[in-house]
Amino acid sequence: MQLTVGNRQGKSSAGAFLSTLLCACLALTGCAALDEPGFADYEGEDYWDSGLVYHQHIDVAMLSSGFSSDELMLSGFVSAVSVSANDLYFIDEGSGQLVQVDLAAMTAKAIVGLRSPSVPGLHADIDGKVYVVDRANGRLLVYDTYLADIQPLPLGSFLRNPFDVAIGSQGQWLFVLDSLDGTIATVDTFGGVTQVMRPELPSSMSFNTPAAITVVGSSLLVLDAGADQVVEFDPYGRPVGVYAADELANPRALAADACGRFFVADDEGLYVGFADMSLPGRRVTIPELSGRNISDLWTDGVFVFVATRDDGIHTLLLDPSCGAP
Repeated sequence: MQLTVGNRQGKSSAGAFLSTLLCACLALTGCAALDEPGFADYEGEDYWDSGLVYHQHIDVAMLSSGFSSDELMLSGFVSAVSVSANDLYFIDEGSGQLVQVDLAAMTAKAIVGLRSPSVPGLHADIDGKVYVVDRANGRLLVYDTYLADIQPLPLGSFLRNPFDVAIGSQGQWLFVLDSLDGTIATVDTFGGVTQVMRPELPSSMSFNTPAAITVVGSSLLVLDAGADQVVEFDPYGRPVGVYAADELANPRALAADACGRFFVADDEGLYVGFADMSLPGRRVTIPELSGRNISDLWTDGVFVFVATRDDGIHTLLLDPSCGAP
């Protein structure tokens, strides 16, 4: 096995790997071919020299439902954030609530209470579904925004500590990360767990504290908080490369966009990397975020949403912008 540090390999065949893997996993239920999404066409745009400009502070503790009789009583301590279209979703750790915010009207409503609201496992897709890691019960909760309905999606006994969730670009496959051993469960959004991957790592490489997962193209990026690095895996769970080795300090949040940019929050602020590992990462200084306890990141390719445990949610404008992953 070849592990690449500083030079990306194997990206062109990752889509074929994913289709093959999922077809094998779904042999009992049938399998539809998946198209490799690839990255957005960024030729002619210097995406590597991306700028992050402070945009807005959302004081979630001050949000209201728009009805004087319906007090939300939010703490403003946010553990997770996700956005779809004009709706922002976040987990208010103090009250234990999953909250939906209409960004146009800036009104909010509580959706469901959670027993384990401290995890970053939250993902809103473009089809009106919101996936929430319910760690205390070893499952996902699926909120249908059109039906205003919540249904559980069991994970069985495959994961001991489900922590974060990401969705594939085609929208059918979820990837749920176990923070104890890095196990990744592939979940069919119409069914349940179809595959469990335990990443294969060479003896020279540690995998200490997997803390976040996201999808870039047809690969998976996992934030290893204990080893201060981001590891890329192919769809078989095999490591392809390592990002930001020796450049992070206690990282705790990860997000990526369709142009291959990824963003990491750590003790020193924000780090921006790129899917082409021949390009070095760099630090971005945002004075308004100095000293903030960042808990989660989300990007739609236009904004980066920064969740904090001490000051609500902040938004940063990306220049140039890009589509969502």
